[in-house]
Amino acid sequence: PIKESFKTASKWWGDKNALYICISNHFYTDLKDAGDLLNFAKEGNTVFISSNSIEENLLSQLYLEDNSSTNFGNSKTRYERTATGLNYRDDEKPHYYGYYYFPFENYFKNIKTVYKQTLGRAQNSKDPNLMIIYWGKGKIILHAEPKALSNYFLLTNNNYNYFSNIMKLFPETPEHIYWDDFYRNQDYREDAGEFSTLATIYQYPALKWAFLLGLWLLILYILINSKRRQRVIPVVAEPKNSSIAFAQAIAGLYLKENDNKAISKKMITYFNEGIRSRYYLNSSQPNEAYLQTLSSKSGIDLPKIKELYDNINWTLESAEVTDEELLKLNEQIQHFYKNRK
Repeated sequence: PIKESFKTASKWWGDKNALYICISNHFYTDLKDAGDLLNFAKEGNTVFISSNSIEENLLSQLYLEDNSSTNFGNSKTRYERTATGLNYRDDEKPHYYGYYYFPFENYFKNIKTVYKQTLGRAQNSKDPNLMIIYWGKGKIILHAEPKALSNYFLLTNNNYNYFSNIMKLFPETPEHIYWDDFYRNQDYREDAGEFSTLATIYQYPALKWAFLLGLWLLILYILINSKRRQRVIPVVAEPKNSSIAFAQAIAGLYLKENDNKAISKKMITYFNEGIRSRYYLNSSQPNEAYLQTLSSKSGIDLPKIKELYDNINWTLESAEVTDEELLKLNEQIQHFYKNRK
């Protein structure tokens, strides 16, 4: 079964006939974890690491170094047709797999171990970028070009055979497969240990108690303020007079059609409805008593009231209403609104 590894090598290296895989841009580990990873391989397991830069703590114990170029993702480096080869014997002519991208320039150097086998080189290079080191009962496969394991590379032509041939170096039926999600996500630090911020804090008693005190004060502050602070009172929007807006919209439609007669009738209807709802008067028959009562309740002089209703009656009986007549009616109604009580 495949297991994602989120722990250091010391947490799982007791297995046998297992496979560990790490594909990353950088592989950083401290001296102790590097030793645990080698002990994992020594017990008969397989370690496969593909990285542009491998930590010296691991390489020094394997008696070799690596040369990591800075071309990956560097805009100053031009793309070019590049290839990397693969072969199983030094006397065997390598088969090259190529694509158009940043050149393959990473390799291993100063190799002092004799328990090794060179498996691959970049084109036009004598230095290996893929090698296998036999360590105890197991083996360590080091690969310096993770670009060659990317989808872009493997989906070019028949490059998938490159990784297929590398996989032949893995055990056929491993008991466990560890896919690394720990070391490949670490930033470089000397003596990184478990790479845990809390572990670093707990190493120093004064820092530990300061952290715990601050945490308790934060919890206490949250508990106190959650009970004493008043909830925010939402702002209630002022209600809008939608009837006025509706009347204005209807008036706009009539104005567009230039129907002064219809506009005047709507104005009169709206005016009479306002008289009925405000002063409780029936305006269907505006006789002398009605006009005197309206004048008394509204505070408008009786002559003004009579003049307004004379114009209203004339407008209702007229076949057409001119712009000037409509304007005069509107002015009389507005005068009533402005001076009523």
